[in-house]
Amino acid sequence: MSAFLALKSGIIYGPVSSRRFGMSLGINLSPTKRKLCSMNCVYCQYGPTEILQATAKDAELPKLSDVIWSLEQVLKQDTHLDQITFSGNGEPTMHPEFPDMVEWAIQLRNRFMPKAKVAVLSNGTMLGNADVRTACDKLDRCVIKVDCGRAETFLRYNRPAKGITLESVLDGAKQLKRFYTETLLTAGRGGNSNPDERAAWTEIIKELKPVEAHIYSIDRPPAVGTLKLVSREMMNKWAREATDTTGVTVKAF
Repeated sequence: MSAFLALKSGIIYGPVSSRRFGMSLGINLSPTKRKLCSMNCVYCQYGPTEILQATAKDAELPKLSDVIWSLEQVLKQDTHLDQITFSGNGEPTMHPEFPDMVEWAIQLRNRFMPKAKVAVLSNGTMLGNADVRTACDKLDRCVIKVDCGRAETFLRYNRPAKGITLESVLDGAKQLKRFYTETLLTAGRGGNSNPDERAAWTEIIKELKPVEAHIYSIDRPPAVGTLKLVSREMMNKWAREATDTTGVTVKAF
């Protein structure tokens, strides 16, 4: 493993080959000098969140016009893409113009790359905002982070900003028309993959009924060094068991 992943240096990055989504072009709506995130997850590949905040207040963010221009320049090059993904140096839905950016990304996709999906990878902390939910419902794939099934585990594993709870994230997800979940599993001290944690998570997935539930593990040094990789063989086993228990297709990557 190498050191922490470097922050994205601009608005558009990639395309990169994704284990889940094929050739994916990233859109970074966060600052380029620090993470803008409402969580400080123990496993984050970008390292610790130095300024933990629940909103984008006082953050220097890319403008809507710059995002539109940057995305158009790449898409009109006729590069093969499977997906255009809002992700980047933090939580993309924290950007106050996220709904407008979704509208423009879909328009540009339709114009230049009609077969590509448009997606967001989100921690779900902004789903209490109706405009954010409406934007997410327009996407081909809205992927919500659900790492834990217990409130106390959520607090120590995802380490959210003040006022954010597991219940608030799940309540927001339940109001979406359709969504996927993603779960990063870790072993070792501070992990989330012991039998009790997996059982609690399974019950949450059974309740949420996402289109699919994706599980995977770390491939770079996590923010907390005591965490360990969960083997692919073990994840495959858990995915099969969770699929049988929940009725949801659970895939290991």
